[in-house]
Amino acid sequence: MGKYQLLKDFKNTHGHFVIPGDKNKPLCDWLYSQRKKFREGKLAQHFIDLLDDLGQEWKVPTRRNTKKDK
Repeated sequence: MGKYQLLKDFKNTHGHFVIPGDKNKPLCDWLYSQRKKFREGKLAQHFIDLLDDLGQEWKVPTRRNTKKDK
């Protein structure tokens, strides 16, 4: 099964694209690389269209460290 299908299944199951890297690192890395290629203008239009159809958000907010100092 390709990464696109895995992403589609993940989205259908969870309703979002926030993939925990500790549980599904290959898919998380693949989606990161697609976003990076998109930002660099290197992602093929048919991949953009496929991901857009799933509801892909191309601008993802930066994660902040929410742990408080002890």
